[in-house]
Amino acid sequence: MKPWLGAVAAATAIFVAPSVALAGPDDPALLKFKLDNALLYDEFEALGFSMDHAVENGEGDDIIVRAWVTDEQIDIARSAGFEHVGVVHDKFNIDGVRAEMNAVVEKEEAAKRALRDHAAGRSQRSAGPASVRAQRADFYENNQSRYLSIEANADGASYTGDNANTYVGPTLTAEWYDASGNKMGEGQLGVYRDPDVSPDYYQYHYSIFRLGDVGDGKPTPATIKIASSNGDVDTIAAKEWIAKDPPSYTSAPGFRSGFMTRYLNGQEAHKRVRDLAAEFPNISEAIKLPEQTRGYMRKAQTMLGYNWAPTAAQPNPPAPNATTPYVRFDDGNLPVAGTAPATGQTPDLITPQRIVVLTTRLYGHQGGNTLTARIVPPTANNQALSVSLVGNSIRINPATDATGAITSTANQVVAAVNAHPDVNQLVVATKYRNFSGDGIVEAGVVSPLSDLLRAPVTVGRGPMDQYAIRIGKQRDGSKVGVFFYCQEHGNEIATSGVCIETAERLVRNYGTDPKTTELIDNLDIFIVPQINPDGATHSLYDSNRRKNLSHHCDNSKFTDNSTDPANRNSWGVDLNRNFSVGTIFDGFQGASATNCLSGNFAGLDEFSEPEARNESWIQTTFRNIKFANNIHSSGGYFMWPPGAYTPTRETLPYPPYGTLNFFDQAAKQVLDGIKSHRRLAVRPQKTGPVIDVLYSAAGNSADEAYYKNGIIGYDFEIGDSNNEYKNPATGVISECSAGQQPPFGDSTNDCLDNEGWHESMEFASGNYGLMQSALDYARDTAAPVVEAVSGSVSAGKIDVRFTSNEASSIYYTLDGSTPTTASTEWKPTRARALPLPLQLAPNQVLKWVATDFKGNLSAVKTKAFGFTEGTVGGTVPATLSLSLSGPTTLGPFVPGVAKEYTATSEATIISTAGNATLSVAGPVHLSNGAFSLASPLGVTLAKSSWTGPTSNEKVGITFKQAIGANEGLRTGTYSKAVTFTLSTTQP
Repeated sequence: MKPWLGAVAAATAIFVAPSVALAGPDDPALLKFKLDNALLYDEFEALGFSMDHAVENGEGDDIIVRAWVTDEQIDIARSAGFEHVGVVHDKFNIDGVRAEMNAVVEKEEAAKRALRDHAAGRSQRSAGPASVRAQRADFYENNQSRYLSIEANADGASYTGDNANTYVGPTLTAEWYDASGNKMGEGQLGVYRDPDVSPDYYQYHYSIFRLGDVGDGKPTPATIKIASSNGDVDTIAAKEWIAKDPPSYTSAPGFRSGFMTRYLNGQEAHKRVRDLAAEFPNISEAIKLPEQTRGYMRKAQTMLGYNWAPTAAQPNPPAPNATTPYVRFDDGNLPVAGTAPATGQTPDLITPQRIVVLTTRLYGHQGGNTLTARIVPPTANNQALSVSLVGNSIRINPATDATGAITSTANQVVAAVNAHPDVNQLVVATKYRNFSGDGIVEAGVVSPLSDLLRAPVTVGRGPMDQYAIRIGKQRDGSKVGVFFYCQEHGNEIATSGVCIETAERLVRNYGTDPKTTELIDNLDIFIVPQINPDGATHSLYDSNRRKNLSHHCDNSKFTDNSTDPANRNSWGVDLNRNFSVGTIFDGFQGASATNCLSGNFAGLDEFSEPEARNESWIQTTFRNIKFANNIHSSGGYFMWPPGAYTPTRETLPYPPYGTLNFFDQAAKQVLDGIKSHRRLAVRPQKTGPVIDVLYSAAGNSADEAYYKNGIIGYDFEIGDSNNEYKNPATGVISECSAGQQPPFGDSTNDCLDNEGWHESMEFASGNYGLMQSALDYARDTAAPVVEAVSGSVSAGKIDVRFTSNEASSIYYTLDGSTPTTASTEWKPTRARALPLPLQLAPNQVLKWVATDFKGNLSAVKTKAFGFTEGTVGGTVPATLSLSLSGPTTLGPFVPGVAKEYTATSEATIISTAGNATLSVAGPVHLSNGAFSLASPLGVTLAKSSWTGPTSNEKVGITFKQAIGANEGLRTGTYSKAVTFTLSTTQP
């Protein structure tokens, strides 16, 4: 998710050499002090300085601490033997912070003044086209709360600097009103930026405001005003983002759902769809994809030549050690790897130069797992290095010197193993990564060689067949195709449940549920439950694995020799970076071609992986597919192309504006479907093109689908972070974060009970929404209806916008020529924004034509606009009106008690003047006949001046009367008339 920041830039810590006058009596400095060892920390702290608790390691035993000190305290520290060695903040630092804060406050106030001036009709600048433009305002509900999401963009806003990334631009503030024009709230908009380029890239301003609880009966926003600190104001109508109570597909009478009971490994998932196709052959079939996967398999390995020794801090060292080899087996007889050295540490506890890596030529399940190896403790002086094979045991006898000490280096052992004719048929020996290999090896205990895979024996090893289930009454390519595919990333274990739940619902509700029957009768549906089944299996049984099980680190392209078993869980290819559009090989960002261990490694080249080729085969073979959904996790995103840009943020071309709107239009039914399960709402800021809401993903499959195959390619990120949990005991609402591997069933965290099951349910309902959009597309034969509508007039030009009854691309001409789809498109100038109005001269001829994504083309329309300026007005009489709410009583005065008595009242102000001042005559002493109170009556006004007209404004008045303990009070009532005056100098 992208971070957002307001206009305040973070202060940068400054480290300079100490100088004079670092601190002052009122403005201390934050300095670094060197302590000779950690034992002196308490002694330094006892000096009483204000410390910030940061501790750094210095040279040797030295530590560096920080404290806020004055010049006098610097001398105290020096006298105690502590010298300051660096400056974090000098005494002038706070001046810069204050100036920065005041500048931002002034921007905030300027934006608020612009809103007030606009409301009072005093705005001197037009809202559009101006420097601030509202782009969307959406209200919605989730399972607990009501929200308002506001977006706008500001001309000229940007970030500067390679590291500081300072925001440069106006501050934006929003107000929202109900349908009756009553102000409901206000708030500042934050900045949504892309931090993955340098400098950061300004995208737009936005904020999400909580309006209240679901069902609280409060009104929804109708109008939003957004003001810039430069005085510009724009207005936009609020709209409903997701239906308040969308219909549920699963609540239909007799509808069957909830078929997932647990997470499935790769082989189980593909068997599940094969079994479904066999059970329902009248409406489905299993399609075997052309290639097998890389396979849940690895070559067997171990590492020899080093042992962890006991230390005082670690008396029980990790493996390998004197009694335990690098590869061992746990109580369940499953392989466990030892600990590799933390290379680069000082000092090295293990010398990487002495390690020997053995890798079998056969995969583990093909026989590699049957081998063992050992560097045998020497038994003689001056023995020669030798290698032997006894059965399946590789024995390495190292060379020794005259005292019997080992003299063989890792390089020498590697050469000896690889030179042995029999052993070299079984294994290949290498040194450890790119270390020199000149370290002296250590003898050790016998180590098995293992592929270190921990799935049960019931889970087959080796490449596996992949299948798609094709569902439809008529599966001959004549119906619009929809393609769902899950778990390109193996560690996203909840995603395949969405695909399987979708398939189960379709085949098991056909003929009984009208909606399901309609979908199957009129669509051609393809579902692959797991694109990366090997990674899925590995994630369930071994370790978290985003990538597949390819191993390209042994390719000569990579020179860092990352082939040892300690790197095994980082091998593989990110399948969603292995396609052919907008790739790292084309210069796009968001993948790696040079680091085979990267989580986003794109492979040796485009389509290097069979799983990616299988996925593409479906799209290119079945050309009737027009919609696709790539289901990932997590975070609650719903996205579409473009999904990649270069390091300078040159993006793949945005689709035509009408196509982008079609993505958005079709998404509405998907989002409603998701919400229908448990009322979770995907947020507006998480919906849209990938590069606008997430990041650049070079070589992803949705871009492949759209740019290469013309498919509306979507991406789910299931696991909605907008899931709010209300504690039944406390009533406190907290946000649940599901992550990529949530519990499927009951959880110790009640917030996540049955989360995996819920995700399969709600996003399968989202898939139903996408199929409904596909069905609407299939039946669409009508051209879009587009009209040109005039707006405001300025500088002799008329603002003209287009309106359309559906998502459409609109093309126009202004020179009288007939427009075509090659003419100028009416579209926004920046992502997520709204198109600016055309500015036409009077009687200028506007012609336009429109087409929807289906290709339905409207007839050419023509329109010209003229205007005549007329005068309409009304007279406002000069009015200054002041009324009070009535007599005010301070309460009974108690003699002999010192007390201040307080009461409040209210004045109602109406003024048509350019300014106004409310004042009170005084001093006023309350009197009771001939007796008056000693202290004057205090009168405080909540507001006393206006810079513009106001109507029926309520102003609070506070009266205070102090009476001393020795003050004599006469029986009766004390009172006095108080005169309030409303005046103006600009009637």
